[in-house]
Amino acid sequence: MINVLPIDRHTVDDAPPEEGSRRIINGEERVYYDGYWIKAYQVPADTLEAKKRLIDALTRRLFNHTEHGLNIPGTRLAEARAAFEAEEDAARRRIKGAMLAGALFNRATNLWKDNLGDLVVFTLVFVLVGWIPIVNVAFFAGYLRGLMKLNRGGKPEPSQLFSAWDCFGNAFVYALLFFIAMIAAGHVPFFGRLAQCAVTVLGTPGFYRVVDRNANAIDAMQWGFATIQRQPVPWLLAVLVGGLLGSSGMIALFIGIIITLPWGILLIIQQYEKVSATP
Repeated sequence: MINVLPIDRHTVDDAPPEEGSRRIINGEERVYYDGYWIKAYQVPADTLEAKKRLIDALTRRLFNHTEHGLNIPGTRLAEARAAFEAEEDAARRRIKGAMLAGALFNRATNLWKDNLGDLVVFTLVFVLVGWIPIVNVAFFAGYLRGLMKLNRGGKPEPSQLFSAWDCFGNAFVYALLFFIAMIAAGHVPFFGRLAQCAVTVLGTPGFYRVVDRNANAIDAMQWGFATIQRQPVPWLLAVLVGGLLGSSGMIALFIGIIITLPWGILLIIQQYEKVSATP
């Protein structure tokens, strides 16, 4: 059953009907709202029996025909992204942006749940070797590459942790600059923690660029700043929410991080993949 039909304009000059207009379309009464002909229903009688039937019908519809709203399934990510990028109206673009964020979150969650066993082993090996100074930058880059491979249809394997030596130089320089920026931000009077959060958001996209494209540290940093300027809110949400998800496992004596860390990073990867093709 189709309950919503888009308006069919024959020419550019056709004016849309007034809000609330009613018409018979394909033998069914529909009412026009915000560019769509929505199926209209007769107002039920003001009796207890009629109200009971209405409640039962609404309950069935709620669980059988409900719309996704902002909770867009991850399987419809491409559709949500296309709708967002094609929208020109500012108000509707904000709504579709929120729907796209929901799809990104759900795709990351689906990947995490469907591959949880492999991800726990992958993350456990990373935690065991990730404490080694300096070379842990290469191990983290390999960890990110493994999760990017999962997002692109592959499977993360522990051997991938040791596969990022090709970008070690650029990744180390980028990490060093990021570390210096974090120390400097921490000395900002009264707003040190807030400044460090800002540095984290600003520095995240560039590091993913280094890992994915082996980009020069300075070029990657410039690319990161540019992509944040184009999409500040999505990046802010991805980094902050991803960071909270990833670190939430530390509550359970740090052991739970092997479960939650890939979840948070997969969410950030969804945002990175959305803009990775941008030069």
